[in-house]
Amino acid sequence: MPALTRRRDLEAPDECWHVYYADVRVGTIAKRIGIPPGEDPWGWACGFYPGCHPREQIHGTAPN
Repeated sequence: MPALTRRRDLEAPDECWHVYYADVRVGTIAKRIGIPPGEDPWGWACGFYPGCHPREQIHGTAPN
Protein backbone atom coordinates (compact mmCIF):
# COMPACT_ATOMS: atom_id res chain seq x y z
CA MET A 1 0.00 0.00 0.00
CA PRO A 2 1.46 3.41 -0.96
CA ALA A 3 2.18 5.81 1.86
CA LEU A 4 0.84 9.36 2.17
CA THR A 5 3.50 11.94 1.40
CA ARG A 6 3.53 15.73 1.40
CA ARG A 7 5.26 18.28 -0.78
CA ARG A 8 5.66 21.96 -0.03
CA ASP A 9 4.00 24.35 -2.49
CA LEU A 10 6.80 26.84 -3.08
CA GLU A 11 4.53 29.18 -5.06
CA ALA A 12 1.99 29.68 -2.25
CA PRO A 13 2.09 33.06 -0.46
CA ASP A 14 2.24 31.32 2.96
CA GLU A 15 3.08 27.83 4.19
CA CYS A 16 1.15 25.25 2.14
CA TRP A 17 1.61 21.51 1.71
CA HIS A 18 0.02 19.21 -0.87
CA VAL A 19 -0.71 15.66 0.30
CA TYR A 20 -0.28 12.75 -2.12
CA TYR A 21 -1.27 9.10 -2.15
CA ALA A 22 1.26 7.54 -4.52
CA ASP A 23 1.36 10.33 -7.16
CA VAL A 24 -2.28 11.40 -6.80
CA ARG A 25 -2.89 14.69 -4.99
CA VAL A 26 -5.50 13.93 -2.33
CA GLY A 27 -5.41 16.96 -0.04
CA THR A 28 -3.91 20.20 1.15
CA ILE A 29 -2.68 21.51 4.51
CA ALA A 30 -2.12 25.27 4.68
CA LYS A 31 -1.64 28.17 7.05
CA ARG A 32 -4.87 30.18 7.12
CA ILE A 33 -4.42 33.87 6.28
CA GLY A 34 -6.35 36.73 7.88
CA ILE A 35 -8.00 34.84 10.74
CA PRO A 36 -8.58 36.43 14.16
CA PRO A 37 -6.23 35.63 17.05
CA GLY A 38 -7.33 32.55 18.96
CA GLU A 39 -8.64 30.73 15.86
CA ASP A 40 -6.94 27.59 14.55
CA PRO A 41 -4.10 28.75 12.27
CA TRP A 42 -4.10 25.67 10.02
CA GLY A 43 -6.70 24.49 7.51
CA TRP A 44 -6.89 21.18 5.71
CA ALA A 45 -8.95 19.65 2.91
CA CYS A 46 -9.14 16.05 1.67
CA GLY A 47 -11.03 15.12 -1.46
CA PHE A 48 -10.04 11.52 -2.09
CA TYR A 49 -11.19 8.78 0.21
CA PRO A 50 -13.16 5.53 -0.21
CA GLY A 51 -16.85 6.05 -0.84
CA CYS A 52 -16.67 9.70 -1.91
CA HIS A 53 -18.29 11.13 -5.01
CA PRO A 54 -16.38 13.23 -7.58
CA ARG A 55 -15.72 16.78 -6.26
CA GLU A 56 -16.80 15.77 -2.75
CA GLN A 57 -14.36 16.74 -0.03
CA ILE A 58 -14.02 17.06 3.71
CA HIS A 59 -12.20 19.94 5.41
CA GLY A 60 -11.43 21.39 8.81
CA THR A 61 -9.03 23.37 10.96
CA ALA A 62 -6.33 22.47 13.46
CA PRO A 63 -4.23 24.24 16.11
CA ASN A 64 -0.94 22.75 14.86
